[in-house]
Amino acid sequence: MPSVIAIDGGQDVTGEVQVSGSKNAGLPLMAATLLAAGPSTLHGLPPVSDIKRMGSILQYLGADVTQVSDNLLNIDTTNAMSLSVPAQLTHSLRASILFLGPLVARFGHAYLSFPGGCSIGTRPVEEHIEGLRKLGARVSVTDTHIEAHASQLQGATIYMQIPSVTGTMNLIMAACLARGVTHIHNAARETRSG
Repeated sequence: MPSVIAIDGGQDVTGEVQVSGSKNAGLPLMAATLLAAGPSTLHGLPPVSDIKRMGSILQYLGADVTQVSDNLLNIDTTNAMSLSVPAQLTHSLRASILFLGPLVARFGHAYLSFPGGCSIGTRPVEEHIEGLRKLGARVSVTDTHIEAHASQLQGATIYMQIPSVTGTMNLIMAACLARGVTHIHNAARETRSG
């Protein structure tokens, strides 16, 4: 016999629900704190290793990162600067690629060792690189790192070949400090990082 769920409707729905934090939303928000000098407070971050790794990269870049509680993080990027982010900080965190756009947008320079992290299939970074080039950055890629330079990013029209989620986020962050308007076509519309 099949299970049955009986619903007695017609009642007002009331109450409170605590929504758990999302790592995939938190990681790009942490990278985005680099776009402006000053303090940011992020609520609802889950206490997972990727959040801690992202915080370690921010600290390496000169930001003050303070864990206030299990899901509350204060990040002050006043003294942050663009440095070469070494492989020991990027090798286990795929989301480290999200620093590329904010670093080149704010400081005019980004040098990242290739990101590592989960092995759930290939996740090429061409959309990040080509999009930054469209915004006016000079980008060089080797087997081990990505380096980008731009004195001032310029708004552009970008056509993404693949609607990469992290590529879209990276280009949106870079475009925030670019001079002019940026249009991103075939942008990812998912609500998760990838």
